[in-house]
Amino acid sequence: MLCQRCIFSVASLVCRRIQPSSCERFHGRHRCPCLPHHRCRGAWVRTTPRPTIRCSRPPSALARLNCQTPRPTVQKHSQSSRQMKVLVNNAHLYFDVEGAGLRPQGEAMIQKPTLLLLHGGPGADHSLYKPAFSALADIAQVVYLDHRGNGRSDRASEESWTLAQWADDVHAFCNILDIQRPIVYGASFGGMVAMAYATRYPTHPGALALVSTSAQAASHAEAKVSMFARLGGPRAGNLARQRFIEGDTSPEVLRAWLEVALPLYTRTKTNPEVAKRIVFNPAVTAWFNRPGGEGRVFDLLPALERIECPTLVLGGELDPMLPIECQRDIAAAIRPDLLRFREFAACGHGVVPDAPTEAIALLREFIQSCGLRHRASEV
Repeated sequence: MLCQRCIFSVASLVCRRIQPSSCERFHGRHRCPCLPHHRCRGAWVRTTPRPTIRCSRPPSALARLNCQTPRPTVQKHSQSSRQMKVLVNNAHLYFDVEGAGLRPQGEAMIQKPTLLLLHGGPGADHSLYKPAFSALADIAQVVYLDHRGNGRSDRASEESWTLAQWADDVHAFCNILDIQRPIVYGASFGGMVAMAYATRYPTHPGALALVSTSAQAASHAEAKVSMFARLGGPRAGNLARQRFIEGDTSPEVLRAWLEVALPLYTRTKTNPEVAKRIVFNPAVTAWFNRPGGEGRVFDLLPALERIECPTLVLGGELDPMLPIECQRDIAAAIRPDLLRFREFAACGHGVVPDAPTEAIALLREFIQSCGLRHRASEV
């Protein structure tokens, strides 16, 4: 275990505790090439020497080298884990990857399709999709992305928390990583971002999967109130009326919402551990849904005719948050030759939590059919 207030000892490859002023003189402007760089804040961290480098110069000479060893990014909640981020439109976005992009077939390596998952919220993170979507890693390279302002991605500015910017981020993220013709899956808020992306860049996605989402902010408010009352009684119905019709998003209403309404989103009881592992940013939720905010006024429905790729739309008939009427509107606006639409009678919000086997099987078949379509177009 090494102290961050330290100097480098070439002879022993260890760090020794010294006065902060000496440590600052050593590490303030230069980075040691023989140990991973660490800043001087007095915390204890584990590190190892880089065995491929052999140094014969004294520390004073090493300090003058001004080596460019990069600093690792460390999560606040876990010092032992590393974050994988990419700079996209002036914000570092967190992403994770599951499954190889290439699979061997005879003498060739075959490119698998990329499934890009856009999480709900806003303010949540990609962990909502784990571990359910791991089941698709054998047929696709699964990429999990945290939107700017969400999860482990940079917060950026409030003014950049818009559907247009989130859509532009998806487009730029794919281009930076050379992800071509992605199959973009978006549930709830993630579906709104997916629709914004697909209508701004119609030729970019290979396919879309839109689940339990809406193209209009204010549509079917009475249907939401009715479903919450049906599933949770008068108190849930009154909360829905306060939020969706009266526009009350006060802290008191939101606290009651988490207690009374949130458990009604799905018919399957939510594992409490799922919520605990989300890196949540309530600020982006409040900004998006503030009075006059985009979450209350957006309307993507007229633009859906621009979509040019195969689109799968899924919805649950017992979804109180974004009722099935919202998905029916989306399905009606997409070209029939591109559309596959499925309603799940006994499912609530997100579909997959209530019907994991059936929903994942349907997604698997859709991904495989899109892969065949893409390969046929290349012949």
